[in-house]
Amino acid sequence: MSKADKFPLLVAEVANCHGGSRAYLLELVDGLCRTSVEAIKFQLIIADELLVPGHSQYSLFQSLEFPFSFWKKVVAKVRAAGKKVAVDIFGDRSLALAAGLKADLLKVYASDVDDLRFIKKVMGLKKQVFVSTGGAELAEIEKIIKLPGSGNLCFLVGFQSFPTPPEESQLNRIGYLREHYGCHVGFMDHSDASDSFSGVLPCLAVAKGACTVEKHVYLAARKKTYDWQSAIDFRQVDKLRGLLLKTQAACGSGAFALTKLEKEYFLKKRKIAVAARDIAAGEKLKKGSVVFKLAEVAGGEQGIYRKELGGYFGRRLGPSIKKNEILLKSIFAKGA
Repeated sequence: MSKADKFPLLVAEVANCHGGSRAYLLELVDGLCRTSVEAIKFQLIIADELLVPGHSQYSLFQSLEFPFSFWKKVVAKVRAAGKKVAVDIFGDRSLALAAGLKADLLKVYASDVDDLRFIKKVMGLKKQVFVSTGGAELAEIEKIIKLPGSGNLCFLVGFQSFPTPPEESQLNRIGYLREHYGCHVGFMDHSDASDSFSGVLPCLAVAKGACTVEKHVYLAARKKTYDWQSAIDFRQVDKLRGLLLKTQAACGSGAFALTKLEKEYFLKKRKIAVAARDIAAGEKLKKGSVVFKLAEVAGGEQGIYRKELGGYFGRRLGPSIKKNEILLKSIFAKGA
């Protein structure tokens, strides 16, 4: 995956906190469009596609449906703000709806993680694809990974339990999937937003290697209706994204090379060779004539570090130096 196609660091999950209210959803989208979040995600609910009519939540899910014309209005707002449109899909009908909306990112819901036919159809749209691994067995995930083109999928660790206890987060699965299968892995944070640890958990996920974090959002100022237990107010989104960016920066690149600031620290804190006694001009440097101490080298000059000292034993000094003076590379006679 090219840098330009990388998965968004933070996805604001609208889910169903709107409770079927168009006004609520539009107000929340307007607020999110003013934040720095890269993508906003919606659930394209079609009750008859997901549930049998006799299911206890069938009527509730019917109330969460919106027509295509309304979704077009919502998507237009998100696109106008320069953000990606992400959607949860639950079958062929919602996939067709997502295609009609030209969604940028598709998420295969946990209910279909065992449906390879459907997953291949989703992948066929050539969009960024999330796959929820909540409740999935490793063997099921492996089957998806073996599909052609699965290298562009992102497997999301986590599940919703309204809210999910921190100890159920299974953050170590992020590293396991990355290390064993070389795949993109993200984290769905469904922790209790009222718990102070909820601000730490997504950062830990990023530190573990998550390339993306999905977090539920809602309007804290409005009456709570449905699906709010793990959500943060939209005005907290910028703070969360800032923490995730700082976490990424704190983790570094993984390459063991000194940074500019670390090199400056090295120059200040690494001992260099100084004279252990007065040394006469023309005298050859001997082991007993050197000790190592912190010393400040003038600009343009170079001190001698332990790893370099062996190359200076037996060489003659040009000028004489006093005890504790720095043994600069420039004071040794050339060719001596």
